[in-house]
Amino acid sequence: MKKFLSLGLIAVLLLAGGCGKKKKKDMAFMELDEAATHSSLALTQAEEESRFEDLLPEEDVDFQEIAFLDEQALEEELALAEAEAEADDAVEWRKKDDERQFDLKAIKFGFNTAELSKDEGKKLEEDEQVIRDAIEEGKTVIIQGHADQLGPEEYNLKLSMARAESVKSVLVERGVPAERLETVAFGNEMPEVWSDAEKKEEQIADLAPNRRVDFAIA
Repeated sequence: MKKFLSLGLIAVLLLAGGCGKKKKKDMAFMELDEAATHSSLALTQAEEESRFEDLLPEEDVDFQEIAFLDEQALEEELALAEAEAEADDAVEWRKKDDERQFDLKAIKFGFNTAELSKDEGKKLEEDEQVIRDAIEEGKTVIIQGHADQLGPEEYNLKLSMARAESVKSVLVERGVPAERLETVAFGNEMPEVWSDAEKKEEQIADLAPNRRVDFAIA
């Protein structure tokens, strides 16, 4: 009987010892897993900090100085834009002054001709003195020829140049310096009026203001 009790006690102790070893082993594995987890988290945090540091400039940056420079550049751009606008206004005002000072009337022409009529010749005499005044002030007079919309574009361009040259010839004959007169042809590109008439005769009458020579002062 004592022998059987002893064997039972030994079995219980062995079983208890085995459970204890298994428990200690499981605890050891849990501790290892927890340590690995902490190590992984620490590594991830270290990588994030490293990436953040890579984004930072190598040297210290004065952000206030950058803001000041940006503001200064903006002020310079605004000042430049304002100066350009003032220059454009000055040019525009000078053009308006020239228009007020040099009142030149357009010279009209008949249909499909570059010859001056007597009436338009007299009108050119009135313009002549204004042209001389402009030249005396060191300016150049640009004689601009125009045509109506009837006929081929290339033909109208040549016709408008012939009209400008006709006016220039008359002025030069009257003693106006040729070197201060320039001619340019616009053909039918700058009409003053349009016509919706169907008959050609009515179109010719309607488009009479486009067959002209006018002047510009430069």
